[in-house]
Amino acid sequence: MINLSTLHLYNNQLNGSIPQAICQMRFLSGLALNDNYLSGSVPTCFGQLSYLSYIFLNHNNISGTIPNELGNIYDLYELHMNNNSQAGFIPETLVNLKKLAFLSLYQNQLNGSIPREIGNMTSLKEVELQFNNLTGPIPSSLGELKSLYLLRLHSNKLSGPIPQELGNLTSLYNLQLGVNQLNGSIPSSFGNLQYLQILSLSDNQLSGSIPVELGKLKLVHIDITNNSFSGSLPDEICN
Repeated sequence: MINLSTLHLYNNQLNGSIPQAICQMRFLSGLALNDNYLSGSVPTCFGQLSYLSYIFLNHNNISGTIPNELGNIYDLYELHMNNNSQAGFIPETLVNLKKLAFLSLYQNQLNGSIPREIGNMTSLKEVELQFNNLTGPIPSSLGELKSLYLLRLHSNKLSGPIPQELGNLTSLYNLQLGVNQLNGSIPSSFGNLQYLQILSLSDNQLSGSIPVELGKLKLVHIDITNNSFSGSLPDEICN
């Protein structure tokens, strides 16, 4: 079946490793193996499948590192590898995926920092990296992702201040940065996030006052518990 264009085997009870033979399907444009019991690592030869537009490997028992070679799939639009046991760094080669809109790597064992070059992936709409062991700062370059509407970085070990540049994400409706080691204050630039509905900054080391600019927003959920905020509650929050 080397001329196969889509391979959908999701939501079964398949086990064992992902066969290298899949890489012989050079015209494959869609691969969905999610919700199985697959184990082992992701074959590096996936980087040869240049026609792939989506990869769903989520909800398996896949381990090892994310192959650098995935950065060679230039037409990739969706990459879902969440809910596995993958370790190591987020490959910097992923920034070559200029068409990627959906990046889901959450609930793995990833470590290291978020590549600052992620700001070059300007097609991104959803970034989900939560429930890993990521460290270092939140890259200010994320502020370049003007199409981004979902950013979940919570439940990691990220540190440093929240970048003011996140206030440039004017399409954002869901921002979750809780359960990290972030410090400093809430950026006043968050007042620019006119579509933001969900804001979670809980369980960090944030301090200072609550910005009055948050009163401009149309939030339906805000959680800033377990920090060190001080001062009075702005009247604007109640508007």
